Amino acid sequence: MILVTAATGHLGKGVIDFLLKVVPAHQIAALVRDPAKAEELTAKGIAIRKGDYFDATSLVKAFEGIDTLLLISSGSLEDRVGQHVNAINAAKEAGVKHLIYTSALKTSYQTKFIPGVDHIKTEEYLKSSGIPYTIFRNTFYAEVVPMLVGNAL
Repeated sequence: MILVTAATGHLGKGVIDFLLKVVPAHQIAALVRDPAKAEELTAKGIAIRKGDYFDATSLVKAFEGIDTLLLISSGSLEDRVGQHVNAINAAKEAGVKHLIYTSALKTSYQTKFIPGVDHIKTEEYLKSSGIPYTIFRNTFYAEVVPMLVGNAL
């Protein structure tokens, strides 16, 4: 079974829509903080699992029986690395066989893109976890542009 985190977000929904073209709905699960916001996913036959990156116990339970986990990086900058570490630890404890992480381009400790430091720390932790992994190095999402240019937009 494949589980997509942040499943009610733009990327999560897009991934699930793509997966539905190649695998049956009963092989897909969605991690959400608020199941009431996942009615659209439920209607598609997706199994809903409740969990929060800040709540490691909820993640272990949500990841049970999952073979492949898509860990979409947290949109919250509050202890972002800690959130990701919770998810990676929970995946290991639950026996996830492969973890896919959405990182960013050119992650490093010297980057001027502050979230990039969070991504390199998460990547390093994931690599040391022992879980087989794939790292997607996504570029900026268009939704970030207003935050960067402000009123100039």
